[in-house]
Amino acid sequence: MLPKRQHAIYKGALAQKPVVLPRDTSRATPVQRQRAAAQQKTEAAVQDSLKRLCKFLGVNEIKRLKQDTYLRQKFDILDQSGDGRVDADELKVALRSDHPEMSARDAWLLLNVGDTNNDKVITFDEFKCVLPRAR
Repeated sequence: MLPKRQHAIYKGALAQKPVVLPRDTSRATPVQRQRAAAQQKTEAAVQDSLKRLCKFLGVNEIKRLKQDTYLRQKFDILDQSGDGRVDADELKVALRSDHPEMSARDAWLLLNVGDTNNDKVITFDEFKCVLPRAR
């Protein structure tokens, strides 16, 4: 189950800064343990979604993800309206068209990881940062 955005324990689960538990985990508070567990589950789900997105976009070579022209071609596949931004609906439609196993959860994760300025859309600059995270 994915973390709920509004729940206090899961706030920041998608943040870049990892939760660090003390070496002796018995000294960690229950909230610290829950936050660390939520972050680990979320990161695993994000990696799974990024792998599916790469498969959908036909990204075979991770080293090509540093080339802007290559990334622009892949971004344009997702940007159905051509406005230079990918919103949640475009992401869902694009991902489900060829791969029905891509769920609303995957779209939600990708949007929340990719949208760094919280405007509910992914721009090309944000896309350039999120796609290379795929391992």
